[in-house]
Amino acid sequence: MSESKVRKQVRDSKRILIKCGTSIVTNENDAVSGNLGYTSADVFSDNDSLAALCGKAFEVDTVLLLTDVRGVYDRPPKSPGAQLLPFYFDYIEKEGMKRNKSSEILFGDKSTCGRGGMEAKIAAALSAVSHGSKEEKVRANRAREEARKLGRMEYGERRGVLECIARKLVEENSVEMILEANRKDLEEAMEVKTDEHLIKRLKLTRDKLQTLSSGILQIAAEDDPLGVVKSKLEVAEGLVLTEQTVPIGVLMIIFESRPDSFPQIAALSIAR
Repeated sequence: MSESKVRKQVRDSKRILIKCGTSIVTNENDAVSGNLGYTSADVFSDNDSLAALCGKAFEVDTVLLLTDVRGVYDRPPKSPGAQLLPFYFDYIEKEGMKRNKSSEILFGDKSTCGRGGMEAKIAAALSAVSHGSKEEKVRANRAREEARKLGRMEYGERRGVLECIARKLVEENSVEMILEANRKDLEEAMEVKTDEHLIKRLKLTRDKLQTLSSGILQIAAEDDPLGVVKSKLEVAEGLVLTEQTVPIGVLMIIFESRPDSFPQIAALSIAR
C-alpha cells in the first residue's frame, strides 16, 4: 500500500474517532520505533517529530511542543553566560550567504527521560511549517521577512507610505494608467462572458479612486494602532497577563472582481 493511502486511512480513522467524542493520544515508543528516526530515510525519532508529522497529516491548526525550558538558548541553559534567543530562524544571513542557524547554537545532551531535547523540538517545529512547494516556501518566507520589517517601522514611516499611496491614486498620470489597465480587464471579462454583476464590480472610475484615496488618508490620520495595551490582569503575584496590540503579520486575501479591494487591504496591512 502506498504511503499516501496509509496516511489517508490513518487520517480517516482518527476523524471518525473524534466525531465519536474520543480523545486521541498518539505516542512514540522505543519498543515500536526501534530507535529509528535519526536518518533522512526514517519517519520520526521522538514525540516532537511525531507531533509535527501528525499535524501535517491531519491538517491541524496548531501544533504545541511542550518543554520545561524557557526557550532556545545559544548554548545549554545551565552553561555560564547562556543567552535566551528572542527568535529562532532556520537560517541566518551572514556575509551574503544563508547559513543554518543551528550552526550558531551549541545544543546540550538529550534529557535522560526522553530522546528529543531542544534540537529535536526545533527540527519538529521547522518540519511542521514546511508545507508547500519550493517556490511557495520562498514566497512565504519573503512575505514573512517583509512583514517583520514593516512591524518594526516607526508609525511615522508607515503613515508616510499610506499618504504616498493616497496621492498616487489621484495623480493624473497614475489615474490614466490605472483606468487604462482596468479597461483591458473589462474587455477581457466581457470576451469570456463574465457575469454582468461581476463586470460592474470590476469597473473603476475617477470617483472610486478619489474615494479610495480619501479612505486611505483617514487611516493614515489615525493614531498608531500597534503597541496599545488593551487590558491587564494579575493572574498571580508577579505574574501579569497583558493584552496588547501587535502587527497582524502575513495575510492571504481572496477576493473576486473588486480591484478597489487591493489598496484598501494594503493600507490596513501597512497601518496594522
